[in-house]
Amino acid sequence: MIFSRNAMSKITIYTLIIFSTLLQGQHSAIFADPSIPPSIKKLPPLNAPVNLHISSTNNKIKINFSEVDSLVDYELIRIIKKTSDTLSLGIFSNSPIVINQKENDNLFFLKIRTLKKGRKGNYTELLGTSLIEGRPKILIVNGLDRVQGTNNTFDYILQHGSAVYENGYDFDSASNEAIINGWMDLSNYKIVNWILGEEGVSTNSFDEKEKYLIERQNKRKVSKKIIDFISGRINDQNN
Repeated sequence: MIFSRNAMSKITIYTLIIFSTLLQGQHSAIFADPSIPPSIKKLPPLNAPVNLHISSTNNKIKINFSEVDSLVDYELIRIIKKTSDTLSLGIFSNSPIVINQKENDNLFFLKIRTLKKGRKGNYTELLGTSLIEGRPKILIVNGLDRVQGTNNTFDYILQHGSAVYENGYDFDSASNEAIINGWMDLSNYKIVNWILGEEGVSTNSFDEKEKYLIERQNKRKVSKKIIDFISGRINDQNN
């Protein structure tokens, strides 16, 4: 078949129009550049375990928490007191995690993060426990959740736990969520140290469930100013 010069010109123009249309995106997949890797869908961050609480008895350290789901693992990290060193104690598949206490190894500060197919989640708050046979034990509750308007390092257990330990007591610890959700019972401890820091606003530091749990413990000795603050009877932020 022989085309005239005029027909050939029209075919060329139509070809250019079709090619231009394709380049404008109507069939862009046809012209994908193999040298450019496909876009990778950004996965949401892994959730951190909640309701964390740590206790010790009979030379066993028990780390308990709500599992994120059945498809993740949990890495247990130990913070070495008075150093910046961290030590991975292993990867575990479920809760609770139980580790053995070694001789003369009495003070533990621990946190957890989730792992899934090479991804790593955020760490939980740092909690801890100590265990020397025959010493009285108290409970330390971390109630400082606030992040806005404060410098929350989520490791205040280092200060509180160390002070308790060095003054002749042992301690277990829990997040305030673990207490609120019934994972630990305040009545099992004669003394509770509830860390608040800068959690409070001008009239309140405890939510209603925390107030109820604290006020129903008749064995607790709390100063009148704290009782008034819990009950909302002190409204002046300077107090």
